[in-house]
Amino acid sequence: MGDRGASGLAISYRNVASGALVLAGLPLALKRLLALIGLLLSGQAVAALELVDDRGVRFQLTAPPQRIVSVLPSLTEMVCALGQCQRLVGVDRYSNYPDSVRALP
Repeated sequence: MGDRGASGLAISYRNVASGALVLAGLPLALKRLLALIGLLLSGQAVAALELVDDRGVRFQLTAPPQRIVSVLPSLTEMVCALGQCQRLVGVDRYSNYPDSVRALP
């Protein structure tokens, strides 16, 4: 099964025996971002998570985020697909799915 995303990249996916979703054709940075979002929103107790941004600045997250502002429609959809729509407190002007995010500032 496959799909062509808005960026024009061919995205292949399939369910494997473990129930995991396998994505092919996505840039490594996007795969890492998806993994990070999943980890942060999982709600599981995790030790402090240290991240380094593109400028080399290090910062720590000591707990999963409680309030999320999404600046991309695709990220808004990912947060909701992970079952964490209730944590969204703001979205960009183009986010319109699921319908519940239209009411957010």
